[in-house]
This record gives sequence, structure tokens and C-alpha cells, in this order.
Amino acid sequence: MFYVTPGTTPVSVGAALAMAKQYPKTKFTISDTSENLSKNLDALLKIRNNITSISQTSASDAMVLTATQLAKNASVLAKITTNYQLDVKQVVAANAATLANNDHVVSMDVLDSSANIALNLDALQANTKIGSITQQGRTAPMAITADKMVSNATTLGKITGFYNLAVTGANVTQALSYASDMRVKSVAIVDGSAAIASNLDGLADLGLRIKEIRTDQTDALQVSAAQVKKDAFVIGKIYSNYQLAVVDASAAESAVLTKNKKVVSIDIVDSGVNIVKNLPLLKKLGTELTSVEISDPDNSVSLTAAQWSMNESVVNKFKAGYKLAVTQVGAAYAQAMADNAVVDSIAVSDSSSNIASTIDALQANTKLVSVTQVGPTNPLAITATQLANDGDLLNKLTGSYSLSVSQVAAADANTLAANAKVVSIAVADTADGVDGNLNDLYALGKKLSSIQLTDTGGTI
Repeated sequence: MFYVTPGTTPVSVGAALAMAKQYPKTKFTISDTSENLSKNLDALLKIRNNITSISQTSASDAMVLTATQLAKNASVLAKITTNYQLDVKQVVAANAATLANNDHVVSMDVLDSSANIALNLDALQANTKIGSITQQGRTAPMAITADKMVSNATTLGKITGFYNLAVTGANVTQALSYASDMRVKSVAIVDGSAAIASNLDGLADLGLRIKEIRTDQTDALQVSAAQVKKDAFVIGKIYSNYQLAVVDASAAESAVLTKNKKVVSIDIVDSGVNIVKNLPLLKKLGTELTSVEISDPDNSVSLTAAQWSMNESVVNKFKAGYKLAVTQVGAAYAQAMADNAVVDSIAVSDSSSNIASTIDALQANTKLVSVTQVGPTNPLAITATQLANDGDLLNKLTGSYSLSVSQVAAADANTLAANAKVVSIAVADTADGVDGNLNDLYALGKKLSSIQLTDTGGTI
């Protein structure tokens, strides 16, 4: 075995490897480019005992090596006498910060699993020597908070290729901004009830990417009935302790809404016709029904007096601005109803006797639009004075009716008999008055029911 005394002239890497192979005991100094030194580090490790020193021909050019090579070839690198620089590849995320403290390392590229990259995002963000980050193996979504997604934007921008994020702790505004960001694979949202409720339609654009929605408030989410259906998927992602305050619901929709255990209040907006049609249903809502808005307030809401009475709790929740057209009102209650400012019109339906007994009050009722007799259509028993004074009321009687007129002066009986509506006449007059009109009274025949003498008290 030959031993060659070390010379003073540095040799290239190639020459050094050849000399060491031919003369294993030979000592030498190496000087070569950073590129050649990098490519042959592993080979130089095998002849490290032959090397007395290493210098770079251009110290400003960084040597490119992997993190594994850096650790494995530390003894070779220690022989470099020049102020060398290193560009380290395939650095695991957890070691990047330590490696950054090495003064020789001027740049590095990270190669690690998605999970490890996510765990070390803050440290990677602070590391100014990182050039790129590459996910290794299966590229699973990286778990990251919405705030870190912002603060670590520089680091995320260094990730090569396509990557996915599983974002947590996003408020509604942040979540909405992810709709067009295909890197966001899933998002968990935390925000106030109002913010969630007012952005349900926008959140729907995230579709299946919504993992869950939590509210940090106990207030019910105010949503429209249309949103309850249209945004059902988004609402279904809200964590279990939420409640819904539904607005703009039609009367018919309330039947479905009340079956939803999450619904704690319902505001109805519908036409008067639909509301009246569904009054029993609305009454069953009880305290869940908070208000009823008439969508066509220019049209009076038509309902019967019985419907109003039985569903007063619902009518009391009508929002201001509505008017009622009340039908089938008892004659005795018409005036009291007229005193109610929300009543626009009244249609009386009652027996002949009740109509007759209240005819003067009905005549004075300015909201009365019609009077209908129910039951046997007996003649209305009224006085001659009422017949003269209550003509407007009589004109409001619907259908066929007849009159039984009392307290008729003998002189007026013949004229009154000409009225086709009058079926009986009871005369009340003095003896002279009757005597002077006996022929006319006789001509009345069966229409004349009785004659009372007002001055003698007798009756004929």
C-alpha cells in the first residue's frame, strides 16, 4: 500500500476521489465548485479521513443538499474552510426553525406531511429562509383556524401544488369569502345569531364544505319561512342549541313550521282572505304566533262576528293598518262593534224580532252595510214613526221582507196599505179620527189587524 505525502496544491473532488481509491492513505486538500461539492458529499464522507480541508472556488454559491445529507455529512462540512452557504432541501416542518439558526443555511425547502405542515404553520411563517413548502404523501386537508389562515398567508403562499384547508373558528364574513376559494375543503363557523341568520343565502354557496355552524349567543335566529325551506341544508349544520324566529310566513306555512321543534316564534304575512281561512290554525300556534301582517291592507278583512270572538287572540296580533268587514253580527251588538276603530263595515244577520227591536239603533249605525233576517222571516214589527224615520235601514234589508206596522194614524192607513211590504196595520187614533176614516179602514180588509182608541183607551 502506497502512502502519498500531502501536497500543497488543492485538488478537485474528482481527483480526490480517484486518488483516495488508488492511494487510500493519501492526504489532500480539496477545492471545487459548490455544485461539485454538493453532488459528491456522500462520496466525500467515505474518504473524510483523507481530507485535510475543503474550500469553495466561489463561496457565494450555495451548496444544495438535503436535510438528511446535512446531518449525515456534518464531518465533511466541518472541513470546509471558506464561509460556505447551504440551500437545504427536504426539510421536515418541525426542524425548520432549528435549521434556520444555522448561519450557513441561507435557504431551505420544506417537505412534509399535510398534518405536520399544519401543526408548524406559525413557526414556518416566522422562518424567513423558507423558499417553498411541499406536501408529501397523501395531501389531506390541513387543519387551520381562520385567524391563522390570515396571519400565515405568506407561508400558505409558499406551498407548491394544490392543497386543501380545513378551516375552523371562521366568522360568517370570513366563511363567505371562502365560497370561491377551492383550497378550503371544509369550514367550521362560529358567529352571532344575527350574522348567521342574515347570511344564510350566502352561506348556502359553500354547500357541503360547511362542517358545522355554532352561535355564541342564545338569541333565536331570525329567518324567513322561505329560507327555512331554501336554506334547510345550512340550517341543518347549525349546532343543536339554536332556535328559529320565523318571519314572512304565510298562514298555511305555519302548519309545517309549528312542527319544527326549533321554531320558537312565527310572524305571519298574508292576505286577509288566507288569514281568515286559517284562523283556527293560527290560534293553535298560541304564544308562538307573535304578529300577523295583512299583505293587502287596502282590502278590509272579512270575517264573521263568531270568527272574531273565537279567534280574538289572533286578531289582537294583527299589525296596525288593517280594517275589518264584520258579517253575521247580532243586531244588539252592531253599535258596540261600530265603536271599534278597526271595524270598517258591519253586516247584521239576526231574527226578525231582534232586528225590529233595534231598528232605531241600526238606522243610526253609519258602518252598517246590510241587514239579513235569519230563521222564520216574520214581518218586522215596527211603528209608523219608525217606518218614516228608518227608511235607510229598511233599504239595507236583503232578500224578501214584510212589515207589521203599529201606531198608525187612521188617516194614514189607506196610504200605508199601498206599500207592498206592509202586511198588517195596527191603527192607534182618537175616536173622532177613527170615525172620520171608517170607510178607508174598512177597505183595508185583512191588513187591518187592530184599532186602538187613544182617547178612550178602547180597542176595536
